Amino acid sequence: MIEFEQDDGYPMQTIKLPIPLPVEMLPGWLMELAHVVEYHPHHGVYADYQTVVRFKPETYRQILRAEIFVIEVAKICDEEHQRMQQVQGENHERE
Repeated sequence: MIEFEQDDGYPMQTIKLPIPLPVEMLPGWLMELAHVVEYHPHHGVYADYQTVVRFKPETYRQILRAEIFVIEVAKICDEEHQRMQQVQGENHERE
């Protein structure tokens, strides 16, 4: 768990990403607002862990930006998962 200090603003927010992303791969704007970054066990389609980021936004726009980030990460995970299934299907057909 990595903790950061923040001052007042909007209430603390939490986003959950479907894969364990290292802190270095999280956007800088989010890390500036981050209070805690944790990795929780999660038996999902993409990985056995998920990234949980608790942050304290200063504007509503930052909340929306974080939600859009989660959607984009999930979309990339979906595309990669579909691509891997297609490759596995092609490999199975060859056998």
